[in-house]
Amino acid sequence: MNTSELSQTITIARVKTRPGLIASAKTFRIICDDTGLHVIHLGRAMGTKVKSNDPIANKLAEVMTNKMEAKMESALRDAERELEGCTLNQMLTRKHSFSVPFTETGAVRYEAGTGSDTVLVIKSRAAKTKLLGTLAERNAFESIARRFQS
Repeated sequence: MNTSELSQTITIARVKTRPGLIASAKTFRIICDDTGLHVIHLGRAMGTKVKSNDPIANKLAEVMTNKMEAKMESALRDAERELEGCTLNQMLTRKHSFSVPFTETGAVRYEAGTGSDTVLVIKSRAAKTKLLGTLAERNAFESIARRFQS
């Protein structure tokens, strides 16, 4: 890896985690600078939408999920506005936010996801999670993962 890649700060405004059995899906902003990867929690995210064979049930579910999505989107925009002008250390005080220093070699890796997803896998002392991005984030995810290789 060249030194110019290491000195470049990578910021991705929004990535998600999948929902678990207990935990809801979450939305994060990620910043990778010369010290490591910083993952800032923005709020909840919508999980995967499921379709039914019943068109009436689908329409009802669509109305409900659209309202939920609008409410979550508003909360995410509020969180992003709160972060404007904050230092990185201030951003990291948000609940569920964490950092992974480059000294944790191998703690972050890239995986090709299913469909249009790309995945940044984090297994560090601070957290174990999979961040989902789109194909547009693929190069950034690969670059971040390369920084954690020995």
